[in-house]
Amino acid sequence: MSEVGMTFNKTVQDPEKITADIKHQLMKEIRKFGRKYEKIFKLLEEVQGPLEVKKELVEFAIKEAARFKRRHLIQQLEEFLEKIHSDYFQDTPNM
Repeated sequence: MSEVGMTFNKTVQDPEKITADIKHQLMKEIRKFGRKYEKIFKLLEEVQGPLEVKKELVEFAIKEAARFKRRHLIQQLEEFLEKIHSDYFQDTPNM
C-alpha cells in the first residue's frame, strides 16, 4: 500500500467512535457546575451527518441534563432540537 493510502486510513475515523467521543465530551460539559453552555452547543453544532445522528446526540444531552437536574439547559436543548428539525425541513427541497 502506498504512503498516501496508509496516511488516509489513519485520518479517517469510524463514525461510531466519533459519536462516542462527542457523547463523552457532552457528559463532561453537562456535569460542570454553572450555566456556561457554549461548549455544549458548539459540540452539537459541529456534528456532521444525517439528521438522525444530530437528533440522537441532542436527545442524549437532554437525558444527561435531566440526570443532573439542569432545567435551563434542557429548555435550551429542546429549542435547539426544534431549530435543527425546522432548518432541516426548510433546506429539504419539496418532492
